[in-house]
Amino acid sequence: MKTSESVTAIYKALIEFHGSVGKVKKDSKNPHFKSTYASLPDILDAVTAPLTSAGLCVIQMPAGRSGLTTRLCHISGEWLEETYEMPPAQATPQGIGSAITYQRRYALCAVLSLNVDDDDGHAGSVQPATKQAAAKSAPPPPAATAEQLELIAEMLAMPIFNSYRKNALKKYPGLKGMTHERAEKMITGLESEINKAMEAQAETVDYEN
Repeated sequence: MKTSESVTAIYKALIEFHGSVGKVKKDSKNPHFKSTYASLPDILDAVTAPLTSAGLCVIQMPAGRSGLTTRLCHISGEWLEETYEMPPAQATPQGIGSAITYQRRYALCAVLSLNVDDDDGHAGSVQPATKQAAAKSAPPPPAATAEQLELIAEMLAMPIFNSYRKNALKKYPGLKGMTHERAEKMITGLESEINKAMEAQAETVDYEN
């Protein structure tokens, strides 16, 4: 991680920021399955006012062919900066745009150590014994949406998931047969692993410097 020569003021500002930002709610909704997720606009809406109040701002810009630089700036002139790579799954305008959006989301969560509220809207409920017969005749759970499968495929294409991808595709060939609930859990898990990888990469770079 790169920093300004002094970081005293920006660290104090970050403490102030964390005292006011709270959890980031997953307010974007899928009307078909009543699921929620934290989109990039959701995250920006949650952090912009607390950042401004603390004298902070975030600048993000593409770097090279598949990198993103995120710089956290303080009104004092102090700053923290990190760049990392996320090659797009497809070298198309849509694929590149999707990769940049993912990068911005993950980088914001990592550099600001955000607490993104988990979605429990699809938590399973235990069927009482008296309703077992009715449960047997219940319709099958909804299948994963095309948007969910596209997001999973994009994330599984990242190098950090090489071994995981083989097991996932073995269980769900072509990602077919996956339920909406399972897809939601997989997306949450993959996002968590990406954030951990980003933090580990930042610590490695900081140690080498």
